[in-house]
Amino acid sequence: ANVRNIPDILSTNPSSPMNFKQRIFNSFFMNIADQTLLQNNLSRAIILDDAAFLGAPLMDWSLTLYNEVCSTITSSKSTYSSGIDYVSAKLLKFCIDEVSGPLIHVSNKSLTQESFPSKLKSTKVYPLHKQGSIKELQNFRPISLVLTGSKIIEKIVLTRILDHLNYNNILPDRQHGFIPGRSITSALTDLVEHIIDNFDGGSTVISVFLDLSKAFDCLSHNLIINKMKSLVFEGTTVKWFESYLTGREQVVEIK
Repeated sequence: ANVRNIPDILSTNPSSPMNFKQRIFNSFFMNIADQTLLQNNLSRAIILDDAAFLGAPLMDWSLTLYNEVCSTITSSKSTYSSGIDYVSAKLLKFCIDEVSGPLIHVSNKSLTQESFPSKLKSTKVYPLHKQGSIKELQNFRPISLVLTGSKIIEKIVLTRILDHLNYNNILPDRQHGFIPGRSITSALTDLVEHIIDNFDGGSTVISVFLDLSKAFDCLSHNLIINKMKSLVFEGTTVKWFESYLTGREQVVEIK
């Protein structure tokens, strides 16, 4: 769909119609969570998890080194897409010898000072048409392009999170989402094998499938922090995530 056609009735400012449409999209995307919760008669109330994990707490992030930063860069998808700084993963790979040092410095400063760099909190968002009329805002979903430097730090932190969860045996054996080496395919294979095994044993299988509407958009930041604390993340690690989640900015780009 050609998003430049969005909606004619909104294009009331002939001097800067594109800027006006960007503001309309930006306002819509910023309020998606509240609108979804209202439509489903839900709220952002925090549901505390009573489950307690008695494993070793993760209080500080381990520092990153040259090899980790370089492998993180080289393992990134070689795309030309970029955030507002126009630095793509492709460009970063081309300049890996020049940028690895500064990235190590910035990453370690972030990990030790309990703060995510404010300059890396800006995100470029563009509307992607899903279905239906291009004159209806709800028929578009936001595609976010974060800064490539931000992605590098995020991946470095992710390895430490997974190491902590795996060390304490916190992740369920049957979780397939967001687990390296697992996917929708492995989940379906596991489910089909479970059904067949039970049928062969003469048992009945009952399945419940849930689809959460705009789950990531509606996830409370406070809930994330409380969940981390229940999983024995403490000290610097929690404060770093609080910084990571707050003070963010976005700009809408219409192609």
